[in-house]
Amino acid sequence: MNRAMLIRTTVLVIGLAVLWTSARAADTPTLKAKVTVNTEIVTIGDLFQNPGSLADTPLYRAPDLGHSGSVPANVVLDAARAAGLRQANASGLNSVRVHRNSLEVSSSEIEQTIKTELSKRFDIGDNEDIQITYTRPIEPLHAAPGAHIPLRVSSIATTAVTGRFEALLLVDQGSRTQRVRLRGRAIAVVRLAVLRRPMTRGEIVTKIDVVLKAFPRRRVRGAPLQSADGIIGMAVKRSMRAGSALTASDFTTPVLVSRGTAVTIEYRIGGLAITAIGKAMADGSKDQLITVLNERSKRSIQATVIGHNRVRVDGISKRIATLKRTIQ
Repeated sequence: MNRAMLIRTTVLVIGLAVLWTSARAADTPTLKAKVTVNTEIVTIGDLFQNPGSLADTPLYRAPDLGHSGSVPANVVLDAARAAGLRQANASGLNSVRVHRNSLEVSSSEIEQTIKTELSKRFDIGDNEDIQITYTRPIEPLHAAPGAHIPLRVSSIATTAVTGRFEALLLVDQGSRTQRVRLRGRAIAVVRLAVLRRPMTRGEIVTKIDVVLKAFPRRRVRGAPLQSADGIIGMAVKRSMRAGSALTASDFTTPVLVSRGTAVTIEYRIGGLAITAIGKAMADGSKDQLITVLNERSKRSIQATVIGHNRVRVDGISKRIATLKRTIQ
């Protein structure tokens, strides 16, 4: 064998050895750093790459639904080897992080479930008309992934006078059902219009001045307003504090002309508009008929309030000449 052939043979042998070593390494069961499972049992296949025929072999119980836990790598290797996975490799890891999936039921979803049951069983209003306070804060619950009905109310009892209730909730966790008891107070509420800020007599109400506030339904008397419809642009009759329920009688048409103030009198004759200065003899709201003194003629006339310190005289066609002489 000449030297060149010897070199080629050596290279071929080394290449085959590298390929064999690589293939063997690729088939070696290798520990994963992070694992997520959907069931209550963690298997060899969950924890290792290339588990082979032992993939479905159980090793540990999984954490509770929605929770995570860490297991030392050497403990996992010992358990895997004891189960028959002789070539298990830790890949330099010190621990494995295991997380168990869940279908989370949020605090707001729990509350909506209780409200729906209260509304259905005791006819105390729609969900948005029920206000609940709890004896202790409610935390999210964890149901099994894919649960058809993750949360349901098994029983609920309430006291009509105080509104106190106790509910038993059932959470579908797959192989078991979690039982959760919640206690609190539920009252039917109605949302009423209130002032956002204090207002003084005569102030005009705007959209930003009115908000809705929940009141216990059993304490509501009379006919309070449930919206701002009808009071925007109105004036408050008296000084009012913020947060109190409002009624239509709290408001009046705003005074646009005050007694004793100077006003502009508008006369319209066909397409001609003539104005004069007068003095209001009474307060007046929009479209209200009041007496006005014409400062030039010193005559009292009836005029309709049309704006702030502005009035209009109607029906003057028979007195056009007189008005012209008066105004000149």
